[in-house]
Amino acid sequence: MGKEYLADNPRLLNPVDWGKVAALATIAGIVVTIILFIIGCVLIKSHGG
Repeated sequence: MGKEYLADNPRLLNPVDWGKVAALATIAGIVVTIILFIIGCVLIKSHGG
């Protein structure tokens, strides 16, 4: 019964592509990690480390 209802009402289907959301979150995490690594290296170098 549920599948027929969704077939008759296609706007009720989940519009979110969770694969793309996960990929974007992963890329954002990698970018933040790289930025923090660079900032850390600059701070260590500026303090004579």
